[in-house]
Amino acid sequence: MNSVGRRKLIALILSISSLLGSATLSQSEAKSEAYRMYKAAASGDVDTIQELIKQGVSPNVSYESSTPLIEAAFYGHLGAVKLLVAKGADVNMKGWMEILSQGTRVRVLGFAFHAAVLNKHWDVAEFLAKAGTDLGRALDTLHRWVNEQPNNPEASAILANAYCITGNLDEAIKYAEVSLKVQRNALAYVALGKAYRARGDYGKAIQSLKRALEIDPMAPEANFEIGKALAEQERFEEARPYFLKEVEVRGASSRKAVPSLICLSLVDLAIGDFSKAAVWATEAINLLRYSPIGFTFQLVGDSVIVTEVKSPSPAEKAGLKKGDKILKVNGQPIEDWDQDRVFQSFHVEEGEPLHLTLERKGTNGPLDVSILMEGINYDEEAALPFALRAFANRELGRLEQFFKDAQRAYSLNPRNRWAIRSMVVLNMDKGHLQEALRVLSTAKKGDFDRLLEAIAYGKSGDMEKASEAYAQISEDFFTGKNAFLSKYISFSQDLFRPYKAEKLRLAEELESKKLYREALKEYQEFLRFADEREGSQIRTHLAQLMLKQPHLFALPEEGRRAVIRAETYTAEGDFERAIEEYKKALRVQPFFPALYKALALNYAQLKLYKKAIRYMEIYLELYPDAPDSRAARDEIYRWELLMEKGE
Repeated sequence: MNSVGRRKLIALILSISSLLGSATLSQSEAKSEAYRMYKAAASGDVDTIQELIKQGVSPNVSYESSTPLIEAAFYGHLGAVKLLVAKGADVNMKGWMEILSQGTRVRVLGFAFHAAVLNKHWDVAEFLAKAGTDLGRALDTLHRWVNEQPNNPEASAILANAYCITGNLDEAIKYAEVSLKVQRNALAYVALGKAYRARGDYGKAIQSLKRALEIDPMAPEANFEIGKALAEQERFEEARPYFLKEVEVRGASSRKAVPSLICLSLVDLAIGDFSKAAVWATEAINLLRYSPIGFTFQLVGDSVIVTEVKSPSPAEKAGLKKGDKILKVNGQPIEDWDQDRVFQSFHVEEGEPLHLTLERKGTNGPLDVSILMEGINYDEEAALPFALRAFANRELGRLEQFFKDAQRAYSLNPRNRWAIRSMVVLNMDKGHLQEALRVLSTAKKGDFDRLLEAIAYGKSGDMEKASEAYAQISEDFFTGKNAFLSKYISFSQDLFRPYKAEKLRLAEELESKKLYREALKEYQEFLRFADEREGSQIRTHLAQLMLKQPHLFALPEEGRRAVIRAETYTAEGDFERAIEEYKKALRVQPFFPALYKALALNYAQLKLYKKAIRYMEIYLELYPDAPDSRAARDEIYRWELLMEKGE
């Protein structure tokens, strides 16, 4: 059964349930504020939720033993869930819900988190997990469900996916395998794929996710997770079709398609197709906006019925009335549309009309009304696609649109990493370097952020701080295949070219005077800014110097201590901590060849073959006549093959 069919079946179950249904409601109950809040949450109507809260209705109001937050989570309305939590909804307030389990209606008492995971709304569950859900109690409840249904593969598969959300990957894998022992199923394979991807084991991740698609070609998240696994390996062209398929599975008009649309924008930025990147970002933006058009509706079978017209509102001005049946939206018949598609069809640009064709009791023939849209708002989640569109527009030369999008992204969410980056670049473009650095100081810095920081300091003339920022960028960042990032790397290379030239001149001068230790410091500074070709040339030169002056390249005692610790960690199988220690040794003696070989071997154990190859190549550049040079080169070939195979 597809997701639309499942939602309709669940909706049918709820409609006849004495617990959650509305069939037995009295007329007075139907008009109550609690009922209105409950229905608004169930339909994802954020405008009505906002209005009711302004009127003093509590976001924790109880109706028929449920809560608005549980209802919004049950139906997967992330926007409504975020709004309710922001307005004070208690994520740990319990309520009743009904689910379909192995063809049987099951009544469950739990949190909104349970309502999300039991209906496989993983994005909602992830948000609720971060919003303060008591995950210990929540997972205990799921464990009891699994224990009560040991032969139900879906129960343990849902628990496995819940553990993926909480980051407990060992438990996620354990319960996915428990599920698969009962029956092969797509949901368990998806959980395995997510867990292995989070571990960086891309071969197993993709293998598991493809098995999910063999069982269910429409398995939600399977294509998305394969796309992410490929993109994280910089296999952007291969990733693209999987994100496109996930959009098709979700429905291009569904908010559930937003993560895949954002990934498509990121992938096309990386490929260098900036026009397409802008298109995908725009589609995501359109799915994340709210238009206060002033009416609510209910989907009754295939009919869309207006249930309320607010006053004052654009809908009231246009003449819309309660009870109107909507036949067409902007000329398109809406038969067989689901609720998400209906909602999204009501979203047009501010100042543009929304054309509705109606059927109204007491009138002959259809009526046409046009609602002029006013005051469009966006979910803060739209900050990311606005920022991505900003960067795409900048590369396309649309600078005015770049400025608008960057400012909008930052105003929506000044904590979003890409929104921060777009505002940093905007300020640098305008020459506001101190403001760029101030904005960047609020970010949790990754490699791209460090590069922007180095550029900002470099443009302001502070080469010492530029060098410090540059030194913190990982080496593999500069050897990546991302066309978008390569433009900023190239710009930094041009910006720092005079500084590099001076460092190289000074290093060569000091070496000619036989001031080797001083020369090595200047070579080290040059290498911080060198591109791959320049770095290789200098390391080859240093290899010759090493033969003549081997004492200069000895490992100091501090470095030796770090190496012993690293070797101990390697023997214990703790490769990540071993890498940390080897890098400490490198900071003491950056030209000691064996350190690079040791790093390569440890990265290979973690299946991070790109880094392994890079460090083994540096080892060979610094020690071209190493007795194991043939074996080292062969190891590189083997790692290249494993990368191609995705292992």
